Amino acid sequence: MYYPCPVCGYGQMTEPPENYNICPSCGTEFGYHDLSTSHRSLRNKWLANGAKWFSFATPKPDIYWNGFVQVTGAGLPYDVPAPSDSFKEVEVTVPGSDTPEMTQPCQSR
Repeated sequence: MYYPCPVCGYGQMTEPPENYNICPSCGTEFGYHDLSTSHRSLRNKWLANGAKWFSFATPKPDIYWNGFVQVTGAGLPYDVPAPSDSFKEVEVTVPGSDTPEMTQPCQSR
């Protein structure tokens, strides 16, 4: 039986999110981190820090795993902009192209 993490939406926790069990995805220790902080606040903090996989012992579900996609797929609300929000359209000139200018998404820094 698997249990979902109420913080990040990871759906393959082998123990329920209680009694100091730790989510391998977001690293929340239930009964400690969520004692005085809401799951939504913990989620926002995890997302704001890049939604990185926490566990070294439990591998990511697949090589394309993405924390923002996981949270969204689980239908959990959050207040942090997804990384794709940092992309903007810019015009670039492509030498030898039939179209002298093309629009490509580039990450702003």
